[in-house]
Amino acid sequence: MTSEQFIDIDGVRLRYCRTGEGRPGPLVLALAPCHVAPRRPSGLLRMLQAVDDLAPGLAIENVCVGESSDVPLDFFAADGSLTQGTARLFAAVFDRLGVDLHDCVVFSHCGGCWVASQLVADLRLKPRLTVLSSAPPLSQGMRARVDALYTKHPGGLWQYTPEQYRVFQPWASDADIARANERAVRLCPQRTVEIIPWDTFRYFGGAPARAGRIAILHPEHDLFSLESRQRLAEELGARLHVVPGAWHDPDEDSHPAWMALFRQELIEALAQPRTAVRMPGSA
Repeated sequence: MTSEQFIDIDGVRLRYCRTGEGRPGPLVLALAPCHVAPRRPSGLLRMLQAVDDLAPGLAIENVCVGESSDVPLDFFAADGSLTQGTARLFAAVFDRLGVDLHDCVVFSHCGGCWVASQLVADLRLKPRLTVLSSAPPLSQGMRARVDALYTKHPGGLWQYTPEQYRVFQPWASDADIARANERAVRLCPQRTVEIIPWDTFRYFGGAPARAGRIAILHPEHDLFSLESRQRLAEELGARLHVVPGAWHDPDEDSHPAWMALFRQELIEALAQPRTAVRMPGSA
């Protein structure tokens, strides 16, 4: 069973969904990307629904996505990056909902992997399992690769062309892309807000053991290479799975393969003993 609700944080309306309510077991958190998407991120919710017989779940819809609200132009200006600002926003949601973050499971996708890493580095999350789906690999050419997905318009606006946006979502319509660009201006006006703190960011603050067991899901037809994710998996001590036939984002055709791999990882993680974790502020 799935319940849909809304919460207001700092004047911003966020949609969130719960699955498997009342079921025992560690909470499974689904963290959405912090890049702009024109449609509801139903893929993350479907991941939780596919495992709601195993554990309860919570999916948070990011700002400027689906039914969550847009944000003022200066909303993330004080945070330094979209990743840090989104982590702050999600942490506030966790606090308001009073969810148990001890020994949780995290399923994060694309830019959501950066947000999950920030939350782990800040000691807000202590997962037994962290799944990085379509995780952007960090390399010397990463910033140039991301910047190449956008066109710099007069005033430094951060905008997609149809060809660039369809690298993420090949099925996106021109209307979808126009809406994504409208919201992108609100997230990164004149590129005064970066996506991540490029010069200092490391997955899990450079301490991957804090993330528990780590699994990386690599779509077969992703915009990042398999070799780059192999290097990331080696650096993090993670297990790497290739999702056959998949593009960057889960779609109707590839959902079963994504869900099967996630379910496999979750079953193995749940078989491990629950760990004792001291969270910030605990005695």
